[in-house]
Amino acid sequence: MLARALYRHRAPDRRPCETCPERDLPVCRGFKEVVRREKAFSVLSRRLLERAGV
Repeated sequence: MLARALYRHRAPDRRPCETCPERDLPVCRGFKEVVRREKAFSVLSRRLLERAGV
């Protein structure tokens, strides 16, 4: 139960990359890919947690 609470409390790290040449732009090209992967992971983890009964 504690692990679940800590997992849900932690947010994705969306700070600009230190060496990214696009870090000063409003949105870099890699940002959409990161968001897509986060959404896919969220869907998968929700399914796994539901199956486990957590």
